[in-house]
Amino acid sequence: PNPFRSAAQINYSLDGTADEVKIKIFTLSGRLITELDGQTADDVQEVIWDGRDRDGDEVANGVYIYRVQARDRDQELTHTGKIVRSRR
Repeated sequence: PNPFRSAAQINYSLDGTADEVKIKIFTLSGRLITELDGQTADDVQEVIWDGRDRDGDEVANGVYIYRVQARDRDQELTHTGKIVRSRR
């Protein structure tokens, strides 16, 4: 998992350009917390999640799932990982 306190850094790499990249953050039970727009360029990219939900509230300590979805005309690629929120 990718631990963070105030902001999580999500890195991904594309082999080519994409029409759209979305990063979705979910609880372990599958509830969508927030959705972020990613960069569509061919290279290593970085997206910062501030640890807040769609309403702007800070999420609780715990494990969250992120899903990077890159789409172009012909296909969709998905990568899933874990993030751990730990504020001490």
